[in-house]
Amino acid sequence: MLIAFISDIHGNLPALKAAVADAKGRGAGRIVCCGDMTG
Repeated sequence: MLIAFISDIHGNLPALKAAVADAKGRGAGRIVCCGDMTG
């Protein structure tokens, strides 16, 4: 299973959506956020 790691979203919803779509498109079965989701 592929795992995608993301971080430093800082409340940027369009960037989060793009990152999730890219991870899914590459076959990631899990997406792990390492922090900094808001602010």
